[in-house]
Amino acid sequence: MGLFGKLFGGDKELPPLDPASQEAARLQKYRAILDGWVPKIHDKIEVVPTDRFLLAFIGLPPDRFGIAWFDPDGSEHNFKKLMASKGLTVREVNLVSEELRKAYRTHAEEPRYSLEIGGKKIKVTPSIALAKDVDEIIHKITG
Repeated sequence: MGLFGKLFGGDKELPPLDPASQEAARLQKYRAILDGWVPKIHDKIEVVPTDRFLLAFIGLPPDRFGIAWFDPDGSEHNFKKLMASKGLTVREVNLVSEELRKAYRTHAEEPRYSLEIGGKKIKVTPSIALAKDVDEIIHKITG
């Protein structure tokens, strides 16, 4: 968010993620991945840790954003590459993007926390339900 957003309250201050929480424990297995990845991203980041994967929203969801996800072994995947590999049309990409927006909006009121990684504040959303919804959308594409 720009200067005016911060001046007029557009950037809501989030409570820090409790290091003793279950969410922090889930996030810990991706910490090495995040330590290397977060500093490379020049946009806002929101992560959703699960036991099976780490989901990351990049940008300003639900409006303008990208998605990446990481397996515990460090494998990185992203929406842009997935769309290209499946040869989806612009119309199909737009439909999937709208499904992702809807999933994000559905879980917009869930608690969010802040965490600093590599000198950058990121948002942590410990929502298994959000991750499940996004995972189902992605699996419709991958088959």
